[in-house]
Amino acid sequence: MTFDNKTVTAAVKNMIDQYGGRALAEVDVRIEELKSLEHQDALELWLEVRKALCFKIETSTKSPKH
Repeated sequence: MTFDNKTVTAAVKNMIDQYGGRALAEVDVRIEELKSLEHQDALELWLEVRKALCFKIETSTKSPKH
């Protein structure tokens, strides 16, 4: 399933706004809950959110090259 980039981006922003440095841990909690409930579509969305959040974290913590 493909998700709208706006949906994923909004979820990432909401998680960061709400949980700050714990956002990734909170996303992982949701993923585990969805796995146990076998909600495949929602699970796929949150896996995309996790991937986007990891990318955002990685790119925001890298120092610029000079």
